[in-house]
Amino acid sequence: MHTTIPTDLVPTMGVSIEVFEAVINEIGLDSTWTSADVCQKIVTQKATDCSFADLFHGNYRDISYVEKATCFVSHVWSYRFVDVFEIVKNRSVRSQEKGIKEYFWFDVFVVNQHRMPHAENDQEWWSSMFQQNISEIGRVIAILSPWGSP
Repeated sequence: MHTTIPTDLVPTMGVSIEVFEAVINEIGLDSTWTSADVCQKIVTQKATDCSFADLFHGNYRDISYVEKATCFVSHVWSYRFVDVFEIVKNRSVRSQEKGIKEYFWFDVFVVNQHRMPHAENDQEWWSSMFQQNISEIGRVIAILSPWGSP
């Protein structure tokens, strides 16, 4: 059975590394916060009726923070956000060295966390959404932590 996903709930945008850095500036590099903590304590508090990425639409000082996603970030919400940030930052730096600006599809930031209650426990819905997005985006960062025993 194939789940039809409402297109307004399937974001195709990604965020630049500057959005990750804005969160790091708020919580600090020594933080033990997980991605789930960032979602609960920052994302849902600041983005009360939209996705966190929606708060960054437009250009500021000639930096575009939100564009069509170029890389899908696969992670577990119980991972430390700082670890996720370091991996995404490394990818961003390597891409910038090649003249490429990356925009990361990171569910914590690009999915409206207030509009997902019907899909909260629907594994088929999430699997379909991820498959659709990964297929469209074409590139994935798979974060495994710790490396030897994720």
